[in-house]
Amino acid sequence: MIIKVQSLDGANESVKVYDHNLVQRTDVSVASGTKWATDTEINTSNGMPFLRIATDQYVAMYDVVEQSFKATI
Repeated sequence: MIIKVQSLDGANESVKVYDHNLVQRTDVSVASGTKWATDTEINTSNGMPFLRIATDQYVAMYDVVEQSFKATI
């Protein structure tokens, strides 16, 4: 799946990135409006999904503004 992210803080703000423990990382962020491939979803204890965009880097589903799927038969 390909996702496009945008910060809830505004189109010009970076999107926050979290590790596999869902702790916000301070050493990395991603630009709003960028697209990323994702292959794994993890969830908080109350069911909020986070999508992996790189090794030990996840974005919150609330920052995802677009999703696209490609399938071949």
